[in-house]
Amino acid sequence: MKPRIIALLALFSLLLALPVSTVLAQEADFGGTAVIGDDQGLSDAITFTMANVPEPSSGTELVGWLISDDGNTKLSTGPMTIAGGAVAHTFDSGSSRYTGESLITNYSLLVITEETAGADPSAPAGPAVYHYQIPISAVTHIRHLLSAWPGGSDAGILTNLQEQLKTARAHADLSRLSGTLDGLKTHAHHVINIIEGESGGNFDGSFGNPGDGIGVLTHADDRKHAGFAAGTVPDDAVVNMHAELVDVAGANANNFAVLARDRILEFVLAETDLATASRHMANVSGVLSNALTGLDANGNGTKELIAGEAGADVAYTQAQLMATYTLQVGAPPTPTPTPVPTATPVPTAVPTPEPTATPDPGPETGDASVPALAQLALLLAGVMLIGGGFVFVASRKDETTPA
Repeated sequence: MKPRIIALLALFSLLLALPVSTVLAQEADFGGTAVIGDDQGLSDAITFTMANVPEPSSGTELVGWLISDDGNTKLSTGPMTIAGGAVAHTFDSGSSRYTGESLITNYSLLVITEETAGADPSAPAGPAVYHYQIPISAVTHIRHLLSAWPGGSDAGILTNLQEQLKTARAHADLSRLSGTLDGLKTHAHHVINIIEGESGGNFDGSFGNPGDGIGVLTHADDRKHAGFAAGTVPDDAVVNMHAELVDVAGANANNFAVLARDRILEFVLAETDLATASRHMANVSGVLSNALTGLDANGNGTKELIAGEAGADVAYTQAQLMATYTLQVGAPPTPTPTPVPTATPVPTAVPTPEPTATPDPGPETGDASVPALAQLALLLAGVMLIGGGFVFVASRKDETTPA
């Protein structure tokens, strides 16, 4: 009798634990990211890659939503197709709700919900099944790198870096193609002014300045905002890894730009032969291309993210990867509202009674997990009481049964 009772109790406990185990297994197997990139504009597209995705409830489909910092704006990234438990979905200029806006500038929370199939809602209506919040403390600096530097601008530090390098390279080409030595040197001075900016020691405004006045070198130095972002979330592996790579590629761009400037100062401005000066400017143009798009310095066929290779374009994409949405199972946590302090009443001349002692309220309570733990404890207690009763009755019968 006892073995049967124990077996029944074990089976009952297993059935109770099965739903919890299934949920935990799904959470452990699921993996997904959403990465922002460029399509027709800067950071205007996002690509979802998900694996081990269970089919949604009958009659529903998964829909992604980008949500603004204040929660007031919600952009649908469209319904997703699940094929063999995998999702590969892109929201870009071919999507019905595409706006062309920077998805990094305007959003920081991603939620995926179950919506009625074919409904195409303008706001989430169904339950949230996945989410991710880019760390708010880091997102400001990420935006500085990509889309909001200086404030109110559509461009960022690394987009400005790329644009100024392109402008410098264009003037290096104009210099090498000049038909006169004076024309060549004028454009060579333009390159120096673009690289150094108005605060540079070699800046000479008498030749004109087709640059932004800030300079390539200042933009490259401002890549430090990647480190600022990482410093706010020291335990975030994604932000920290890509911040380090922003620094590597940004340092390469800086060093190539310095080399281009130095070659103009050393080999071009003092040159008296047009053909020789033109060859030097061709070299300068190549070095500026290296600053912009990198150099395969070790000749292995790849411009790697190492010192001396990857350029400003890779620094930009690494900054976008700092804003990767690493999807998590479930709905985003509900933010705790900040209590609004009330005004202290002005005391009046009316005497007030002596305050009575307030009893000690005891330890603070209110942890959201307490009700669930209490229910689980009650359930286990019930199982133990029932099981104990069965064992007790069985043992009594065994004692009273004649041999």
